[in-house]
Amino acid sequence: MILSCPRCSARYALSEAQLGPSGRKVRCKECGNTWFESPHPPQPPVKVVAKPPKAEAPPPKPEPAPEPAADPFAHLDAPEPPQDEPFQEEPWNPEPPADDFDQAMAGAARFDSEAEEPRHPRIPRLPRVPPETKKPSRIGWLLILLLIVGLVAGGYMGRQQIVAAWPPAALAYEKIGLAVPVPGDGLLIRNVRVERLLEGQALILVVEGEIANLSEDIQPVPMMRAALRSTERKELQDWLFEADAPTLEPGGITGFRTEFVNPSGEAADIVVTFSATGQM
Repeated sequence: MILSCPRCSARYALSEAQLGPSGRKVRCKECGNTWFESPHPPQPPVKVVAKPPKAEAPPPKPEPAPEPAADPFAHLDAPEPPQDEPFQEEPWNPEPPADDFDQAMAGAARFDSEAEEPRHPRIPRLPRVPPETKKPSRIGWLLILLLIVGLVAGGYMGRQQIVAAWPPAALAYEKIGLAVPVPGDGLLIRNVRVERLLEGQALILVVEGEIANLSEDIQPVPMMRAALRSTERKELQDWLFEADAPTLEPGGITGFRTEFVNPSGEAADIVVTFSATGQM
């Protein structure tokens, strides 16, 4: 669709997805005029009449299978029936009993020798050897000690960056006697307002607010940081900017304004804080 500026008649090409279903406020890139543009009403859909499907012809009936022809040589391959053979009875000849005691003992000795199994030699059991236990080397203990020392030194030297990224860490440093100044201590960020503008093809996010000095001393205003977060509170985009005044008197108030071009479409909220990366 084509947008036209009411003041200078400048024309811009814009898609309906960028304008949104409820419209949005746009700003002319030529003269700076701002107006609210509503989407055009949707056109009625065109009715399409579908033709009825053609009736299909029924499938042909299957033909019956032909019967198998009779085999004229089937009687030649048939086996002949078995014929009964005459039974012949064999005479029974019992073994004569042993004549003497020696023959009976010889048969018993022969039976015992056939039934006896051969004996195999046994393998003696070897004594069990306990597994070797490896003792921790001195190099391993030295590496662990160096790792602990490095973590402690990093936590001490970078305490300001840690507190800036996670402010509750300041309480832990305070309990061990290492007070860490929090960026913007004594200053309050309030009345944060967010507005979206469309300039040409670019979507601009405008963030405005106030900074108040609640302390009784003159406070420097540090660098400020804005972060866009998703619905899961995960940071998507962030940037740094400066406030309107470098310092604030006791009870003084100053404002800030920043613009960000083409913010992420997954952004759900914005967080504005003071940054420890630098002072104004």
